[in-house]
This record gives sequence, C-alpha cells and structure tokens, in this order.
Amino acid sequence: MRSPDSQSLARSVDALVGAGLVEPQRREEALDVLAASVGSSRDRQTTSVLTEIAGYVGGILVLAAAAVFLATQWHTMSPATRVASLVAAALVLIGAGAAATRLGIRGTITDPGQEIRRYLASVLLVGGAIVLGFAAGLWSSEFTALRDPRPQSVGFATVVLAAALSYLVAPSAVALAGMALPLGMFCASVVFDQYPSEHDPLWFGGMLLVAGLVWGWLTELGAFREATAGRIITGAFAVIGAQNLAFGTGLEWIGYAALAAVGALGFAFYVHAGAWPYLATGVLALTMAATEAAVDWSNGALGAAGALLIAGAVLLGLSLLGMRMRREAAASV
Repeated sequence: MRSPDSQSLARSVDALVGAGLVEPQRREEALDVLAASVGSSRDRQTTSVLTEIAGYVGGILVLAAAAVFLATQWHTMSPATRVASLVAAALVLIGAGAAATRLGIRGTITDPGQEIRRYLASVLLVGGAIVLGFAAGLWSSEFTALRDPRPQSVGFATVVLAAALSYLVAPSAVALAGMALPLGMFCASVVFDQYPSEHDPLWFGGMLLVAGLVWGWLTELGAFREATAGRIITGAFAVIGAQNLAFGTGLEWIGYAALAAVGALGFAFYVHAGAWPYLATGVLALTMAATEAAVDWSNGALGAAGALLIAGAVLLGLSLLGMRMRREAAASV
C-alpha cells in the first residue's frame, strides 16, 4: 500500500500524463524523478532543522553558564558591576534574538513557515527586555534618590517598552505577555507605595480597566497579529481591574457594577467579533458580579453553599445563552 505522499506524487504524474506533458510509457521514470527530488528536499530540510536546533541548544547552554556565573559571584560584585553585568546579559540576549530574525532566512521573520524561528527570536528578545528591566530597576535603586517602590516602577516600565519594541521585530504571543504582565505590575507599583490609602484598590482597578480598554481597542484595530491572545489579555485586564474596585474601599457596589458592565461589554463584543475570549470574559465577569453581590448583600447569610448555588446557576444560564449566540452567529454566516 502506498503512503499518502506516494499517492500524491502518482496523481501529480498522472495529471502531467493526462495533459500530454509526459509520455505514458515514461510515467514510472517521471514518478522516480519526482520521488527522488522530494526525498532530497526533505533531507536538506531535516539537516537544516537539526543544525538550527543544535545552535539553539548551544546558545542556551552558554546563557545558562553565564547565569550560573552571575549567581555565584553576585554577592561579591559592586553595584556598578552588577548593573553592567545585567546590561551585558541583556545585550547578548537581544543580539541573539536580533540575529535569529535575520540569519539563514529568506524573506522576513513574519513570513509563513517562520513561526518557530519567530517564537525563538521573541523569547530571546523578551528575555533581554526582562533582564534590561532588572538592570534599570537596580540602577534606579542604587544610583538615584528614588525610594521603594519607584525603582521597581522604572524596571517594569523598561520591560514594557523593551518588550513592545521586541514585538515590532518578532511579533508573537510571548511578546504580548511580556508587555501585559509588567504593565500590570507597573500599575501596582505606582499605586501601592509607602503611603497606603483605602482608595488604592480603586486607583489600581481603574488603571487596569483603562489598560484593558486601550488593549482591546488596539487589538480590534489589528495592531496585534495574535488577535486571540490580545483579546484574552483584554479580558484579564478588565476582569481583574473591575474586581479590584470592590476590595476594601467600602464602595463594593462600584466593583459589582463594574464587573456587570465588563460582562455586558464582553457579550456585546462577542456578538460583534464572534471571538470566544469575549464570551469567556462576559460569562466570568457576570458570574462573579452576581455571586459576590448576593453574598455581600445577604451579609453572608447565604454561606458557601448558597454562593456556589448562585454561581452555578448564573454560570449555567450564561453558558446556555452563549451557546445560543454561537448557533445564531454560525447560522447567519
């Protein structure tokens, strides 16, 4: 029995015979030539992939050795040496990531078929961004008058900016996460400082909601290749931000209202874009809003069982609504 590839080659040769481009008596000869050509191409591709993997493993081992050396010598280094070492490590990672986007590539890193190379380059570039952020934070802590947590803010902001630049070079979900996580940490470091206030959760939640709105706007404008990842990050910012509005402020109803609004917007965007992350955001936010509001307004009389019952009922109802919306959307296509 022939393999699927052999059958495909046979159909191709038969098509050439039928078109009069190959004589019928030379069919087997043409089939052998095509099979040899395909095999040779596969061998070259396999060799190229193995060579590339060997290079990656070698680079990883070199970086691991450098990391071990820094870890063992860190306590003996001066602050200036520590900063310089981190900057050097960041430049090595960034240089390796930049090289991965250029060496041995026909075309550009964003062309089809370059997914593995693009993700590798993105990981290296984002890794360099993180190390550079550590260097910026350490420099701010050791050589400026900034007091905690402001050096951390400088570090997180550096990571966000460097990861954003890396996304322009090698777009991937890794780079999006490299921007989103430090952005949330930056917001936290700006709000929660040495002088806590009962309204800090409001400010933090508001900043995350704004970040979610801007992120969602950029996603729907097509600024990110990875639309699904962008929508997941949008939903995470929105839900976490709305939830923080209900923490320790004495104005919990603001958080419940915000969660309900996020849920409604999630369903609205799902109807508009048909993207499952928006549906998941709507279901999660409305379930949280209904459950938390019911437990709070009953002064805890519902107990754990009542809270689970409400959450389950709301989740079931919203899931049924979501399935109906999906069927209607599919039927309208």
